[in-house]
Amino acid sequence: MIFYSLKFYLVPVLSAIENAILPLQIRNVKTIIAMGKTMHRLKETSLGNLSKQGNNCRVSNF
Repeated sequence: MIFYSLKFYLVPVLSAIENAILPLQIRNVKTIIAMGKTMHRLKETSLGNLSKQGNNCRVSNF
């Protein structure tokens, strides 16, 4: 049996939305499309309320 350990690193100075968009921007996805995909995914999760808080919502170090 093989176990994989995944670590997800977030940039603490970026908002939740900015952290979610970053991988798409690295893949050269247009910003407007990346924002739409990110908003859709955040609304599917319990993080949907973060989309309304804008840049004031930063990732905490935990």
